[in-house]
Amino acid sequence: MSNRDKRLLGILGIAIIGLILYYAMYRPITIKKQALEEEMVAIEERAATLRVEYEKMPFYLEETEVAQTRIEEIQEVLPAELTQERAFKLLFDIEDTFSDINFGNVTFSNVETLAYSNEENDGTTEMAIRQNVVSNLDLSYTDLKAFLRYIGNYEDRTVLTNLSMNLLEEENKITTTLVMNMYGLVGAKREVEPVIFDTVPKGKIQPFDSPNLRITPQTVTNRVSDGTGDLFIALKPTRADGYAQVIGLTNDPGQRSYVTGDVDGVVQANLRIFIENGNYYATYVMNGITKSRQAFEVGQALELDLYASKRVDANDLVGMNLTIVNQTQLPLYINKIEEDPTNPRLNIVSTEGEVN
Repeated sequence: MSNRDKRLLGILGIAIIGLILYYAMYRPITIKKQALEEEMVAIEERAATLRVEYEKMPFYLEETEVAQTRIEEIQEVLPAELTQERAFKLLFDIEDTFSDINFGNVTFSNVETLAYSNEENDGTTEMAIRQNVVSNLDLSYTDLKAFLRYIGNYEDRTVLTNLSMNLLEEENKITTTLVMNMYGLVGAKREVEPVIFDTVPKGKIQPFDSPNLRITPQTVTNRVSDGTGDLFIALKPTRADGYAQVIGLTNDPGQRSYVTGDVDGVVQANLRIFIENGNYYATYVMNGITKSRQAFEVGQALELDLYASKRVDANDLVGMNLTIVNQTQLPLYINKIEEDPTNPRLNIVSTEGEVN
């Protein structure tokens, strides 16, 4: 082999070694360096962004504290369970706040789940729940506004979602059908607070019969009776259950026709019975509270049942002065189902038309 060939082979070997070193060592290092440089640029950009956010840290901490306080406020008005006891407490609180509000009939829905905080369904899951309370009320315009304000500020989250109103002009009342939604938040970490009611006194001195009781009145000469009162008056001590004075239609389990009072004294009342288009109506007033045009069906006789319990003692002053106007062709019979024989609670001041 000539010297020239040897030099060519040497040059070729050096070139091959150079290529091997380039592709095996230098090029990977170059690529890695470029990648590190690009990563460094991204890190520097991320660091710059975080530096700006870090400067806002006090603001974020303050906002987090405000948000946590708001969460606690929301949780505070959402009870950890919904039961009929809690719904009854709502109704009792309303009745205690408004002297003219009495719930005659109430319907409760089943408790329904509205949403879950997550899909794990474990100890961390919280559930938003709801229960409906449906009822009817007769309110003055002033009481209606105060009632709406009271529901909006009630301690347990309650929303009036449906309100139907009808004006009764003669009575200056608004009859309503309303739906109240009670909301709660259930979770394993939420403590259930028991519903506590005021102590209910036991052992009333004077238990009292129901006005829906059917009693055949004592025989009266030439009297027609069907054994069923059309209207009733109830008078009893303020220490007994319920109201001291009540006037209403006998066949009214919802008590929408009732006028009630709880006065430990004599109240003034007026009763007018009349016919329009063949239908019987009663309008009655007690201490300024009026029920107008209360329609009822008359059987064989027009009858008013009196439930007036015996007086407990000399301090039991409950009574009623009643004026009766009977503008029908039928006689009105007053059935004294119960009355104090020595000091009657009911005093008929005057009558117009036939009243027995």
